Amino acid sequence: MKVIRVATNDPEGPCCAKGVGGRALDPVPVAIANAIYDAVGVQPARLPIPPERLRAAIQSEENGSEAEPI
Repeated sequence: MKVIRVATNDPEGPCCAKGVGGRALDPVPVAIANAIYDAVGVQPARLPIPPERLRAAIQSEENGSEAEPI
């Protein structure tokens, strides 16, 4: 990621500035989903990942049945 400072007059931002922090949050859900896959062997397909859906996916994986993607 490369930050480039550009002069701007954005009336919606604080002190007429534009935000730059949002892009840093993009990889966080992917990292969480991959950590779940590494820990339990079930790949989450969507967020949020509530414990009930995760538990059901793990149980269906153990039983060898098809389950709704978590």
